[in-house]
Amino acid sequence: MESPAPPTVLDDDSSWHRYRIASKPSVDVLYGRDAGWVRQTAMNKDRTLKNWADWLLESGTATVDTRIGVVYADVPEDTPLVQDVFVPYLREIGFRNVEVAVLNLSDVDGAIASAGRVANRLAATDVELVLPVAGNILFSLVLGELANIGFQPRFSA
Repeated sequence: MESPAPPTVLDDDSSWHRYRIASKPSVDVLYGRDAGWVRQTAMNKDRTLKNWADWLLESGTATVDTRIGVVYADVPEDTPLVQDVFVPYLREIGFRNVEVAVLNLSDVDGAIASAGRVANRLAATDVELVLPVAGNILFSLVLGELANIGFQPRFSA
């Protein structure tokens, strides 16, 4: 069985050579060509997070003794990524002090309350560098709570 060709923006086979996008291709054409292909940015997140961790050390932003705080949301895409890939990799490359704090997204009240818990946990463990693996809007709740309690760690994004 022949595997389908990877989807392209334009219909002709030479389209990948060009630096242009077809004007207003139909939605049916775009999605129809995606049939059988998994196209999701989550596939690259593990590599992106590992590169981020490597960069922290190589750039001097952190040392293996820096107290790191990883903040993420309890969503199916991020939980295994952080628990099974990112945190173990941070420890594998030598970070000794990694604190993990989870934002709850069950509802709006839960998100707001968990932002306070995350801020208190980061302060209680005296985290020096926070690595947010959560969206900017959600993480802004944590920033607000950190400001409320007067704790000001460094951040890398």
